[in-house]
Amino acid sequence: MEYSVAEAVKKLVDADPSLKECLEAGIINYTRMAKKLKPIIEKILEKDVSVEAIKASLIRYSKTTSRPKWRPGVLRILARSVLEIRTGISAVTVRLHMMPYIINIVNKLLGQARFLAVIQGLNNVTLIVSDEHYGEILDKLSKENVVEEIRGESALVIISPKEIIRTPGFLAYVMDLLGRNDINVLQAVSYYTETMILVSSNDLMRAFKIISDAIQLAKYYAGLNE
Repeated sequence: MEYSVAEAVKKLVDADPSLKECLEAGIINYTRMAKKLKPIIEKILEKDVSVEAIKASLIRYSKTTSRPKWRPGVLRILARSVLEIRTGISAVTVRLHMMPYIINIVNKLLGQARFLAVIQGLNNVTLIVSDEHYGEILDKLSKENVVEEIRGESALVIISPKEIIRTPGFLAYVMDLLGRNDINVLQAVSYYTETMILVSSNDLMRAFKIISDAIQLAKYYAGLNE
């Protein structure tokens, strides 16, 4: 597919959330950004492109963008959320045909486990559970059906008001915060008003501070801070 300079610029901006956010906020140096994008644009178009042409396309595109409408809603939800820590958490991912066994295990652990969550994918199912029950779970699962194990890590649980259900962008916002700070998310699941994020125990306190600070800042933005 052949692209014009403007189309190539839009393609690159849309694929880079950080760049697009700066463009939307109007805090970008167009000349410097055009110079940075020049080698990539030329590779896409397979021809030489001037910095001025790229700069002009950036300026034109910036006039069509604005701050995402979902952002204020996300900040309002975050401002009214609370953050909790769960330590000693493990996860096992098994083949999907093991689901009946997982259901049986879950039924037995309901009301007993400190932490319990199930995530079903297209080909696999992941059971996340507190460490003290992990050994007995593995005893009931044949090793050849185990795809991946995560042992002795920690979870952050964000408890939000029910408006989160109809507010787009919340999980993306939190994942972006952690990703920008080099926090690797091992597992994540959002169910009703709770968002569970499984991280390495080595990253736990840093991840906790990042999200806690974001909640505090959201309170300032939302005018809820005392």
